[in-house]
Amino acid sequence: MRHIDKTTEIINPTTDKECEGKFIYTADGDILEADKTNNLATQTIDVLNLNAPLLKKIRKVVWEEIRNATADGEDLVGLKNYYEKPSNLCVVYRYYLKSQFGM
Repeated sequence: MRHIDKTTEIINPTTDKECEGKFIYTADGDILEADKTNNLATQTIDVLNLNAPLLKKIRKVVWEEIRNATADGEDLVGLKNYYEKPSNLCVVYRYYLKSQFGM
């Protein structure tokens, strides 16, 4: 993880409305650049240490929770509607539902 200062550029989710589309999430909890040529996304992951072991573990649990819920026949639309509400992990849930189920 690099030190961040006032001159370090990162993707700011409060000002960049396309922020969600600049990253992808893997089943093992990694966050990656959606476009490998997007140096700003790479720098954001690095500077904010978005692949720290704890964050990866939390994201992996999120994926497993949705996978288990869908295997148990839970309502995907209900899950999607629930995770449309703001939370720290809603982006991961939305990404998984969209990438796996087209929702």
